[in-house]
Amino acid sequence: MQQTQLVRKAFTLAETLVVIGIIGVIASLTLPNLNNSTNNKETVAKLQKVYAELNNAHGQAVIKYGPVVSWYNGTDDNALMTRITCQRM
Repeated sequence: MQQTQLVRKAFTLAETLVVIGIIGVIASLTLPNLNNSTNNKETVAKLQKVYAELNNAHGQAVIKYGPVVSWYNGTDDNALMTRITCQRM
């Protein structure tokens, strides 16, 4: 009877540790960039939401109170015309 020797092929502990180390270095280099990109996208989304809410509030105010030019309650019409002229420039 002939005895067969089993040959197991596997990675050694050293090879596994080297691969894990390389993955760790790559992850440490890429994760901050991904985090900054996510923060930028969150900031843009928040600003877009605020802009939409301000636009909505302006639209509702115009519906309720009329055009913005008619909101002036002062008595000095020259100051009003100066402000309107400056806004259009």
